Amino acid sequence: MAVLKKYAKKTTRLMSLVALPITAVLWIFPEWILSLFGEDFLGGAQLLRVLATGQLISVCSGSVGYLLNMTGHEKDMRNVMVVNASLSIILALILTPLFGALGSALATALAVASTNIMAIGFVKKRLGFSTLGI
Repeated sequence: MAVLKKYAKKTTRLMSLVALPITAVLWIFPEWILSLFGEDFLGGAQLLRVLATGQLISVCSGSVGYLLNMTGHEKDMRNVMVVNASLSIILALILTPLFGALGSALATALAVASTNIMAIGFVKKRLGFSTLGI
């Protein structure tokens, strides 16, 4: 378990170090990135920022889903997924009519982040360590 903890923390730090500059580029230059796909995509800069933030939270959480599944705690991960799939649907139904595509992006980013945050809690509870490098 000590070796698993060491590698889980090390890979989370490495993934975070790679993801941070990429996310920074997506935040600072979203129009330039989207222009690579054509003019029709330029309006999605804010959507790209929201989705990139959700994914950054996911990356900085580590491979918590895999850890739970590999260590016999797949039921915990299943429960996390059921709760967050429901949350995603509810948020999408509420936020999309209010904010359009931005609402849909927010619902997705919140559900992705929530899934990983909940899974961090289960890793801590079941395996006795946190994947966060904090």
